[in-house]
Amino acid sequence: MSHWLRRIAVLTALATAGLTFVAPAASAAPPDITSGDHYRITGGSSGLAIDVESSSTADGAGVVQREVDIESTSQDWRALEQADGSYEFRNANSGRCLSVADDSEDAGALLVQRDCDGSAGQLWLVRAGDVDPTAGFESVLSGFFIDVPGNTQDPDTRLELQPGNGGGGNPGASQSFYMVRVDV
Repeated sequence: MSHWLRRIAVLTALATAGLTFVAPAASAAPPDITSGDHYRITGGSSGLAIDVESSSTADGAGVVQREVDIESTSQDWRALEQADGSYEFRNANSGRCLSVADDSEDAGALLVQRDCDGSAGQLWLVRAGDVDPTAGFESVLSGFFIDVPGNTQDPDTRLELQPGNGGGGNPGASQSFYMVRVDV
């Protein structure tokens, strides 16, 4: 299925389920996020959801992109705003946090879920994405963005961190994601 057809199918499924997009202001601002709410985060280019590999609840399980499954809580992330304005994202299935593997500050560092400990490797600044209403997720630890390697549309691709590849070091297409509020 082409990425455009997949995107249309995802948007239709989400609308049918009564879910709504979190849209930013008219300017290129990051989306409005309500601390404590759950979100499904999907690739702006791929239409695939940020998910935990095999819906695992294990500490250290890899974070991948997968076909949207509205019934899957492993694709739901609870946003918790921190005092510094960054966010922690807790997986609804496991209760673990979206994290940089081994707290690496290197480009290409993989994403995992880990027990939440408030470390910089689990904190994210939400920036305006490549196009409205997408968002880029910047690691507080390294300043790099969550990235879909090669902007692939292949399910089960591990997500990693890379420098901003859009204009001016901002998030580019492979680093821009839609955020949809969901009920858990």
